[in-house]
Amino acid sequence: MPFLAPFWPIISSFVLGLTGSVAARVLTSLGIGFVSYAVLDNIVSDLVSSAKFNYNSAPAVVLQLMNLTGFDKALNTLTSALVTKAAMMAAKALRPL
Repeated sequence: MPFLAPFWPIISSFVLGLTGSVAARVLTSLGIGFVSYAVLDNIVSDLVSSAKFNYNSAPAVVLQLMNLTGFDKALNTLTSALVTKAAMMAAKALRPL
């Protein structure tokens, strides 16, 4: 394409500027994602360990009834939903970056 020869410096600087901006956004997003994951992981693991401790300290009859009703699966679903909601809120709050 010889007719584009005079425009190669302009095109190349545009593409490099565009990819530099995209690369910076991707790296920023990854950094924010890793930090938010680390924070959420610590909070959720503390909450889950506390819930397990309280769950296991209940009387045997209550534990049997809770297991029959599927409380452990409901607690897992609720925890997953809360983590997903927190991640979505963090992504929405950090979108301008």
